[in-house]
Amino acid sequence: MNNILKGIAIVFLVLISIFVVAGIWTGYKSAKYEKTAVPYMAKTIPELSKWDPEIIKSYMSPELHSEVSDSDLIKMTRIMSKMGTLIATGEPVFKNVISTSTVENGSMTLVTYLVPAKYANGDATLTLILKEKNESFDIYNFNVDSMVLFE
Repeated sequence: MNNILKGIAIVFLVLISIFVVAGIWTGYKSAKYEKTAVPYMAKTIPELSKWDPEIIKSYMSPELHSEVSDSDLIKMTRIMSKMGTLIATGEPVFKNVISTSTVENGSMTLVTYLVPAKYANGDATLTLILKEKNESFDIYNFNVDSMVLFE
């Protein structure tokens, strides 16, 4: 019985250690982008929220340009414009960072953030995947999650 309790205690301590290390690692990774990605989003989100396809296109990564046609971008922008004017954004929440490499696009680092936002017609959660580009970023993916878009 005593050995079983020791085994359970060891498993419990290992699990706690894994969670602590994961938390520290996430904090370390997010701190790297705190000084670059967060100011970039503070500048970019109000521009994207003008719902102008040409403005959005100017922030898109080359990979996103090749995947989204002009007509699709216009349709998506028209749908997202139901949100109305941007009123405020909350604190960006770091989600993850991945480095990937493909034959088509070469190697790239993608940083994902969730940003709560308040628009004239309702609240939304913005998901931004930023492609690291030298000292700045391009928008690799931009998603607006809101019930307003379903009304």
